[in-house]
Amino acid sequence: MTIVWVTCILTWTILPFQLTQNKFSILGLFIFFSFILFFLLGTYTRKKIKLKKSDLDWNNVSVINANKILEFFSFIASLLLLIDYQGSNVFDLTEIYKFRSDQADALLNASSSNSSIAFQMAFLIYPVGNVYIALKIIYEKKIAYFKLLLFGFLPIFLASFVMGGRVPIFYAAVIAFLSWRIRKNFNKELGHTPLISLKGNFKKVLITFCAVLLTCISVYYFAAVFFVRADVVGGSDGMFVIAEEVWGIKFTGAGSAMLFTLFGNNAAFLIFIFSWYLVQGLLMSNILFINYDGPLQLGTYGIDIISAIVRRTNAEFLSSNFASLLDLGTYGFLPSAFGSLFVDFNYFSIVICFMWGWWAMGVHKKSQYGNLRSMLLVPFMIAGIFFSLINTPFGMTNGFITHIWLFVAFFLIRKTTNRGVSQKKANSASSI
Repeated sequence: MTIVWVTCILTWTILPFQLTQNKFSILGLFIFFSFILFFLLGTYTRKKIKLKKSDLDWNNVSVINANKILEFFSFIASLLLLIDYQGSNVFDLTEIYKFRSDQADALLNASSSNSSIAFQMAFLIYPVGNVYIALKIIYEKKIAYFKLLLFGFLPIFLASFVMGGRVPIFYAAVIAFLSWRIRKNFNKELGHTPLISLKGNFKKVLITFCAVLLTCISVYYFAAVFFVRADVVGGSDGMFVIAEEVWGIKFTGAGSAMLFTLFGNNAAFLIFIFSWYLVQGLLMSNILFINYDGPLQLGTYGIDIISAIVRRTNAEFLSSNFASLLDLGTYGFLPSAFGSLFVDFNYFSIVICFMWGWWAMGVHKKSQYGNLRSMLLVPFMIAGIFFSLINTPFGMTNGFITHIWLFVAFFLIRKTTNRGVSQKKANSASSI
């Protein structure tokens, strides 16, 4: 947590960001650091508590049941998203951008959502892909890459295309990377053969090439989405004007002239917009800590699924609450985990941060002591800390539903007494 937010502060300091409207408040910064302090206090307290013997018994596990359940629901999610695509042009980024804008306006006006039934059902299921990615990479002795793409990444990509979003794809990539690190660091405990060099191994070179290709396609897609949105207001130059006049942010501080000379306006715009995702939570949470005096939103602000439920039961309540954020100029921006918690639960959020730190350290300790089941939680625990830059683990990219599926898979993992037999069964099941 400390590394993540030090990086955020350094990025804000080094790049030529300048405020034109709001200013950082000392009191707001004090509240911000208090949230981080209580998270760290939770980790320290949990670190001092010895693990129970039952926490150390998970040294042999079977993931067959979890694999089967996740594959079934992942297939259903992809099918529903493909049905939702009928009659729509998912590759028209301008159309998708207009649809997202209309949805945001409808929410503020207390209008009902016009999402199809197929999409609404898929919204509850597609995060299963994130959990499947972690399960497959961490526990599979020989990774079935076709299944990883089909049941892991496909529903994530389909959902991202239909929503016109980028964060779900990035989140899945982060989960995949962190899961691979777990596999590499604990290959002995997991019963895998150590990872070997890619040199001279055609299959591994091909896999690496495909991974790099998918990364390049994703980066291109992210950039294309940004430029489509910029074109609505006259390109990158127009977006800089919008940022200055509406967002209250200029990119004209020390070193900006050299930055624009070296990279040009379009590339400088990409640097600005990508880094804005990293730093905006620092500013937005500061504004909320000092200026937000609306009602406790009790999860409707920070958690997508709760917002969706309330929208269908009490749209006026949601509209009036979000209008207060619009008045502050923070609606539509990413408020950080702490800003989101503050709006939803006010100062009770400090207790939530303590419990978050407590849980995070518990997952870390168990995995370090060889609890194989807890290793499934590690990528999501680390990703939650990293993405605290924009929202809580439960709020970021449908995170509440993701964590429901995570704990479904977690409790489907079974103890075994003979690792060789259980692993052989698992490999046989995944080859069917």
